[in-house]
Amino acid sequence: MEYGQTMQAAPQDAGTPTSQRWRTWWRRTAPAASREGARASAADATQVIDRMSEAVDTWAGHIGTVQATMHSATTDLLGGFAGILEDLDAVTALEQSAEANDGRVLDRRAAMLSRCEDQLRGLLKNFHGFVESHGEVMSSIQDLAGSSTQLSTMADEVSKIARQTNLLSINAAIEAARAGDSGRGFAVVAGEVRRLSTESGATGQRISAQIEDFGRVMTASATRARTRAERDATVMTDSERTISEVVSQVDSAISGLEQRAAELTARSEAVRQRVNEMMMAFQFQDRVQQILDQVVSSMQRSMAEMRGAVAAGSVPDAQAWHAVITSGYTTAEQRGTSNTTDAAPAQETTFF
Repeated sequence: MEYGQTMQAAPQDAGTPTSQRWRTWWRRTAPAASREGARASAADATQVIDRMSEAVDTWAGHIGTVQATMHSATTDLLGGFAGILEDLDAVTALEQSAEANDGRVLDRRAAMLSRCEDQLRGLLKNFHGFVESHGEVMSSIQDLAGSSTQLSTMADEVSKIARQTNLLSINAAIEAARAGDSGRGFAVVAGEVRRLSTESGATGQRISAQIEDFGRVMTASATRARTRAERDATVMTDSERTISEVVSQVDSAISGLEQRAAELTARSEAVRQRVNEMMMAFQFQDRVQQILDQVVSSMQRSMAEMRGAVAAGSVPDAQAWHAVITSGYTTAEQRGTSNTTDAAPAQETTFF
Protein backbone atom coordinates (compact mmCIF):
# COMPACT_ATOMS: atom_id res chain seq x y z
CA MET A 1 0.00 0.00 0.00
CA GLU A 2 1.43 3.44 -0.95
CA TYR A 3 1.57 6.23 1.62
CA GLY A 4 -0.45 8.57 -0.55
CA GLN A 5 -3.53 6.29 -0.51
CA THR A 6 -6.12 6.08 2.24
CA MET A 7 -5.41 3.18 4.55
CA GLN A 8 -7.92 0.40 4.88
CA ALA A 9 -9.55 -0.16 8.23
CA ALA A 10 -7.82 -2.46 10.67
CA PRO A 11 -8.84 -6.14 10.29
CA GLN A 12 -12.01 -7.02 12.14
CA ASP A 13 -11.45 -10.31 13.94
CA ALA A 14 -14.23 -11.10 16.33
CA GLY A 15 -11.95 -13.40 18.31
CA THR A 16 -9.26 -10.74 18.96
CA PRO A 17 -9.62 -7.71 21.32
CA THR A 18 -9.85 -4.36 19.54
CA SER A 19 -6.76 -2.82 21.25
CA GLN A 20 -4.62 -5.82 20.31
CA ARG A 21 -5.76 -5.63 16.68
CA TRP A 22 -4.82 -1.91 16.57
CA ARG A 23 -1.34 -2.54 18.05
CA THR A 24 -0.71 -5.31 15.52
CA TRP A 25 -1.89 -3.11 12.64
CA TRP A 26 0.31 -0.14 13.75
CA ARG A 27 3.44 -2.27 14.06
CA ARG A 28 2.94 -3.52 10.48
CA THR A 29 2.50 -0.09 8.89
CA ALA A 30 3.72 3.21 10.33
CA PRO A 31 6.93 2.25 12.22
CA ALA A 32 8.31 0.19 9.34
CA ALA A 33 7.76 2.96 6.80
CA SER A 34 9.24 5.63 9.09
CA ARG A 35 12.30 3.52 9.98
CA GLU A 36 12.96 2.59 6.37
CA GLY A 37 12.69 6.24 5.25
CA ALA A 38 15.01 7.45 8.03
CA ARG A 39 17.56 4.71 7.35
CA ALA A 40 17.47 5.46 3.60
CA SER A 41 17.99 9.21 4.16
CA ALA A 42 20.87 8.62 6.61
CA ALA A 43 22.50 6.10 4.28
CA ASP A 44 22.18 8.48 1.31
CA ALA A 45 23.68 11.35 3.31
CA THR A 46 26.60 9.17 4.42
CA GLN A 47 27.21 7.99 0.85
CA VAL A 48 27.25 11.56 -0.48
CA ILE A 49 29.68 12.62 2.25
CA ASP A 50 31.91 9.62 1.44
CA ARG A 51 31.84 10.50 -2.26
CA MET A 52 32.62 14.15 -1.57
CA SER A 53 35.47 13.04 0.73
CA GLU A 54 36.82 10.86 -2.07
CA ALA A 55 36.51 13.80 -4.46
CA VAL A 56 38.39 16.08 -2.05
CA ASP A 57 41.22 13.52 -1.86
CA THR A 58 41.31 13.38 -5.66
CA TRP A 59 41.38 17.18 -5.96
CA ALA A 60 44.11 17.35 -3.34
CA GLY A 61 46.10 14.93 -5.48
CA HIS A 62 45.56 17.10 -8.54
CA ILE A 63 46.69 20.16 -6.61
CA GLY A 64 49.78 18.24 -5.50
CA THR A 65 50.48 17.43 -9.14
CA VAL A 66 50.10 21.12 -10.01
CA GLN A 67 52.47 22.05 -7.20
CA ALA A 68 55.09 19.53 -8.29
CA THR A 69 54.78 20.48 -11.97
CA MET A 70 54.92 24.19 -11.23
CA HIS A 71 57.90 23.79 -8.90
CA SER A 72 59.76 21.65 -11.44
CA ALA A 73 59.00 24.01 -14.33
CA THR A 74 59.97 27.09 -12.34
CA THR A 75 63.17 25.47 -11.08
CA ASP A 76 64.11 24.44 -14.62
CA LEU A 77 63.27 27.91 -15.88
CA LEU A 78 65.37 29.71 -13.30
CA GLY A 79 68.20 27.23 -13.75
CA GLY A 80 68.07 27.66 -17.51
CA PHE A 81 68.08 31.42 -17.25
CA ALA A 82 70.97 31.31 -14.79
CA GLY A 83 72.87 29.15 -17.27
CA ILE A 84 72.10 31.64 -20.03
CA LEU A 85 73.48 34.47 -17.90
CA GLU A 86 76.64 32.49 -17.24
CA ASP A 87 77.05 31.75 -20.95
CA LEU A 88 76.49 35.40 -21.83
CA ASP A 89 79.09 36.43 -19.26
CA ALA A 90 81.49 33.96 -20.83
CA VAL A 91 80.77 35.39 -24.30
CA THR A 92 81.37 38.93 -23.08
CA ALA A 93 84.63 37.93 -21.45
CA LEU A 94 85.77 36.18 -24.60
CA GLU A 95 84.88 39.19 -26.70
CA GLN A 96 86.97 41.43 -24.51
CA SER A 97 89.95 39.14 -24.92
CA ALA A 98 92.48 39.12 -27.69
CA GLU A 99 90.87 35.97 -29.17
CA ALA A 100 87.60 37.75 -29.99
CA ASN A 101 88.25 37.53 -33.73
CA ASP A 102 89.30 33.91 -33.69
CA GLY A 103 87.02 31.65 -35.71
CA ARG A 104 87.01 29.08 -32.93
CA VAL A 105 85.52 31.67 -30.56
CA LEU A 106 82.74 32.39 -33.03
CA ASP A 107 81.99 28.68 -33.29
CA ARG A 108 81.73 28.42 -29.51
CA ARG A 109 79.35 31.39 -29.47
CA ALA A 110 77.14 29.77 -32.08
CA ALA A 111 77.11 26.50 -30.13
CA MET A 112 76.28 28.34 -26.91
CA LEU A 113 73.38 30.22 -28.49
CA SER A 114 72.01 27.00 -30.00
CA ARG A 115 72.18 25.39 -26.58
CA CYS A 116 70.28 28.33 -25.08
CA GLU A 117 67.58 27.96 -27.72
CA ASP A 118 67.17 24.24 -26.96
CA GLN A 119 66.87 24.97 -23.22
CA LEU A 120 64.20 27.62 -23.76
CA ARG A 121 62.15 25.34 -26.01
CA GLY A 122 62.32 22.61 -23.38
CA LEU A 123 61.04 25.05 -20.76
CA LEU A 124 58.12 25.96 -23.01
CA LYS A 125 57.14 22.30 -23.12
CA ASN A 126 57.20 22.13 -19.30
CA PHE A 127 54.95 25.17 -19.09
CA HIS A 128 52.40 23.55 -21.39
CA GLY A 129 52.27 20.61 -18.98
CA PHE A 130 51.64 23.01 -16.09
CA VAL A 131 48.68 24.61 -17.88
CA GLU A 132 47.18 21.17 -18.58
CA SER A 133 47.47 20.17 -14.89
CA HIS A 134 45.77 23.42 -13.91
CA GLY A 135 42.92 22.55 -16.29
CA GLU A 136 42.40 19.23 -14.47
CA VAL A 137 41.98 21.09 -11.17
CA MET A 138 39.48 23.43 -12.83
CA SER A 139 37.49 20.44 -14.09
CA SER A 140 37.40 18.95 -10.58
CA ILE A 141 36.05 22.20 -9.12
CA GLN A 142 33.27 22.21 -11.72
CA ASP A 143 32.43 18.61 -10.74
CA LEU A 144 32.06 19.75 -7.11
CA ALA A 145 29.60 22.44 -8.20
CA GLY A 146 27.50 19.72 -9.86
CA SER A 147 27.31 17.62 -6.67
CA SER A 148 24.72 20.04 -5.23
CA THR A 149 22.17 18.37 -7.53
CA GLN A 150 22.52 15.11 -5.59
CA LEU A 151 22.00 16.95 -2.31
CA SER A 152 18.87 18.62 -3.70
CA THR A 153 17.48 15.20 -4.62
CA MET A 154 18.09 13.99 -1.06
CA ALA A 155 16.29 17.02 0.37
CA ASP A 156 13.31 16.30 -1.89
CA GLU A 157 13.28 12.70 -0.62
CA VAL A 158 13.21 13.95 2.99
CA SER A 159 10.24 16.19 2.19
CA LYS A 160 8.47 13.31 0.40
CA ILE A 161 8.93 11.02 3.41
CA ALA A 162 7.54 13.76 5.67
CA ARG A 163 4.45 14.16 3.46
CA GLN A 164 3.87 10.41 3.35
CA THR A 165 4.29 10.12 7.11
CA ASN A 166 1.78 12.96 7.56
CA LEU A 167 -0.78 11.12 5.40
CA LEU A 168 -0.12 7.99 7.41
CA SER A 169 -0.79 9.81 10.68
CA ILE A 170 -4.04 11.26 9.29
CA ASN A 171 -5.23 7.80 8.26
CA ALA A 172 -4.25 6.46 11.66
CA ALA A 173 -6.23 9.21 13.41
CA ILE A 174 -9.28 8.37 11.27
CA GLU A 175 -9.03 4.70 12.17
CA ALA A 176 -8.55 5.59 15.85
CA ALA A 177 -11.72 7.71 15.75
CA ARG A 178 -13.64 4.78 14.28
CA ALA A 179 -12.43 2.57 17.10
CA GLY A 180 -13.90 4.86 19.74
CA ASP A 181 -12.56 4.68 23.28
CA SER A 182 -10.35 1.69 22.52
CA GLY A 183 -8.44 3.73 19.93
CA ARG A 184 -8.01 6.88 22.03
CA GLY A 185 -4.43 6.10 23.03
CA PHE A 186 -3.63 5.24 19.47
CA ALA A 187 -4.95 8.67 18.40
CA VAL A 188 -2.37 10.32 20.70
CA VAL A 189 0.40 8.33 19.02
CA ALA A 190 -0.94 9.29 15.59
CA GLY A 191 -0.92 12.96 16.58
CA GLU A 192 2.70 12.69 17.72
CA VAL A 193 3.66 11.07 14.42
CA ARG A 194 1.93 13.90 12.59
CA ARG A 195 3.88 16.48 14.60
CA LEU A 196 7.15 14.72 13.83
CA SER A 197 6.30 14.57 10.12
CA THR A 198 5.57 18.31 10.14
CA GLU A 199 8.96 19.01 11.74
CA SER A 200 10.63 16.72 9.19
CA GLY A 201 8.97 18.65 6.37
CA ALA A 202 10.20 21.95 7.78
CA THR A 203 13.70 20.50 8.13
CA GLY A 204 13.57 19.35 4.52
CA GLN A 205 12.67 22.88 3.42
CA ARG A 206 15.58 24.34 5.40
CA ILE A 207 17.92 21.77 3.90
CA SER A 208 16.69 22.67 0.40
CA ALA A 209 17.37 26.35 1.06
CA GLN A 210 20.84 25.56 2.36
CA ILE A 211 21.57 23.40 -0.68
CA GLU A 212 20.57 26.28 -2.95
CA ASP A 213 23.01 28.52 -1.08
CA PHE A 214 25.65 25.80 -1.39
CA GLY A 215 25.06 25.63 -5.14
CA ARG A 216 25.41 29.40 -5.46
CA VAL A 217 28.65 29.39 -3.47
CA MET A 218 30.12 26.56 -5.57
CA THR A 219 29.07 28.30 -8.79
CA ALA A 220 30.79 31.48 -7.64
CA SER A 221 33.88 29.47 -6.66
CA ALA A 222 33.94 27.77 -10.05
CA THR A 223 33.66 31.18 -11.73
CA ARG A 224 36.54 32.57 -9.70
CA ALA A 225 38.63 29.47 -10.42
CA ARG A 226 37.85 29.75 -14.12
CA THR A 227 38.85 33.43 -14.07
CA ARG A 228 42.09 32.55 -12.30
CA ALA A 229 42.76 29.77 -14.84
CA GLU A 230 42.19 32.19 -17.72
CA ARG A 231 44.51 34.71 -16.11
CA ASP A 232 47.18 32.02 -15.63
CA ALA A 233 46.76 30.96 -19.25
CA THR A 234 47.29 34.59 -20.29
CA VAL A 235 50.46 34.76 -18.19
CA MET A 236 51.71 31.55 -19.80
CA THR A 237 50.90 32.90 -23.26
CA ASP A 238 52.76 36.14 -22.56
CA SER A 239 55.71 34.18 -21.18
CA GLU A 240 55.74 31.94 -24.23
CA ARG A 241 55.64 34.97 -26.49
CA THR A 242 58.48 36.60 -24.56
CA ILE A 243 60.57 33.43 -24.69
CA SER A 244 59.81 33.06 -28.38
CA GLU A 245 61.07 36.60 -28.89
CA VAL A 246 64.27 35.69 -27.07
CA VAL A 247 64.66 32.57 -29.22
CA SER A 248 64.02 34.64 -32.34
CA GLN A 249 66.69 37.08 -31.28
CA VAL A 250 69.11 34.23 -30.65
CA ASP A 251 68.37 32.72 -34.08
CA SER A 252 68.95 36.08 -35.69
CA ALA A 253 72.22 36.44 -33.80
CA ILE A 254 73.39 32.99 -34.94
CA SER A 255 72.57 33.63 -38.61
CA GLY A 256 74.42 36.95 -38.68
CA LEU A 257 77.10 36.17 -36.12
CA GLU A 258 80.08 36.61 -38.43
CA GLN A 259 78.72 39.84 -39.98
CA ARG A 260 77.61 41.45 -36.71
CA ALA A 261 80.24 40.39 -34.21
CA ALA A 262 80.51 43.96 -32.99
CA GLU A 263 76.83 43.94 -31.93
CA LEU A 264 77.12 40.75 -29.90
CA THR A 265 78.01 42.44 -26.61
CA ALA A 266 75.05 44.83 -26.82
CA ARG A 267 72.64 42.00 -27.66
CA SER A 268 74.05 39.85 -24.87
CA GLU A 269 73.42 42.64 -22.38
CA ALA A 270 69.84 43.07 -23.66
CA VAL A 271 69.20 39.35 -23.21
CA ARG A 272 70.74 39.50 -19.74
CA GLN A 273 68.42 42.32 -18.71
CA ARG A 274 65.35 40.52 -20.07
CA VAL A 275 66.30 37.26 -18.36
CA ASN A 276 66.77 39.10 -15.06
CA GLU A 277 63.33 40.66 -15.43
CA MET A 278 61.76 37.29 -16.20
CA MET A 279 63.50 35.66 -13.23
CA MET A 280 62.01 38.32 -10.98
CA ALA A 281 58.57 37.92 -12.59
CA PHE A 282 58.55 34.19 -11.96
CA GLN A 283 58.77 34.69 -8.22
CA PHE A 284 54.96 34.28 -8.33
CA GLN A 285 55.66 30.59 -7.67
CA ASP A 286 56.04 31.20 -3.92
CA ARG A 287 52.62 32.87 -3.69
CA VAL A 288 50.94 30.17 -5.77
CA GLN A 289 52.53 27.48 -3.58
CA GLN A 290 51.15 29.14 -0.43
CA ILE A 291 47.67 29.45 -1.97
CA LEU A 292 47.60 25.79 -3.07
CA ASP A 293 48.81 24.62 0.36
CA GLN A 294 46.01 26.61 2.03
CA VAL A 295 43.42 25.22 -0.42
CA VAL A 296 44.42 21.61 0.34
CA SER A 297 44.32 22.27 4.10
CA SER A 298 40.96 24.07 3.82
CA MET A 299 39.41 21.22 1.80
CA GLN A 300 40.53 18.65 4.38
CA ARG A 301 39.26 20.73 7.33
CA SER A 302 35.94 21.38 5.55
CA MET A 303 35.34 17.68 4.93
CA ALA A 304 36.17 16.87 8.56
CA GLU A 305 33.73 19.58 9.73
CA MET A 306 30.97 18.35 7.43
CA ARG A 307 31.50 14.69 8.37
CA GLY A 308 31.31 15.58 12.05
CA ALA A 309 28.11 17.58 11.50
CA VAL A 310 26.45 14.71 9.63
CA ALA A 311 27.48 12.24 12.33
CA ALA A 312 26.01 14.55 15.00
CA GLY A 313 22.83 15.19 12.98
CA SER A 314 23.37 18.95 13.07
CA VAL A 315 24.12 21.80 10.66
CA PRO A 316 27.46 23.69 10.92
CA ASP A 317 27.20 27.30 12.05
CA ALA A 318 27.57 29.73 9.11
CA GLN A 319 30.26 31.85 10.78
CA ALA A 320 32.18 28.79 11.98
CA TRP A 321 32.01 27.30 8.47
CA HIS A 322 33.31 30.55 6.95
CA ALA A 323 36.14 30.57 9.48
CA VAL A 324 37.07 26.99 8.53
CA ILE A 325 37.31 27.66 4.78
CA THR A 326 39.11 31.02 5.13
CA SER A 327 41.58 30.19 7.90
CA GLY A 328 45.24 30.08 6.98
CA TYR A 329 45.24 32.86 4.36
CA THR A 330 48.81 34.05 3.74
CA THR A 331 48.62 36.17 0.58
CA ALA A 332 46.98 39.46 -0.36
CA GLU A 333 45.26 37.74 -3.31
CA GLN A 334 43.40 35.37 -0.98
CA ARG A 335 42.34 38.14 1.38
CA GLY A 336 41.15 40.22 -1.54
CA THR A 337 39.03 37.34 -2.86
CA SER A 338 37.53 36.76 0.60
CA ASN A 339 36.71 40.48 1.03
CA THR A 340 34.99 40.54 -2.38
CA THR A 341 32.86 37.57 -1.38
CA ASP A 342 31.97 39.13 1.99
CA ALA A 343 30.89 42.36 0.27
CA ALA A 344 28.14 40.54 -1.65
CA PRO A 345 24.54 40.46 -0.27
CA ALA A 346 24.73 38.56 2.99
CA GLN A 347 23.10 35.16 2.95
CA GLU A 348 23.88 32.47 5.47
CA THR A 349 25.28 29.37 3.84
CA THR A 350 25.37 26.21 5.89
CA PHE A 351 25.91 22.58 4.99
CA PHE A 352 24.49 19.42 6.45
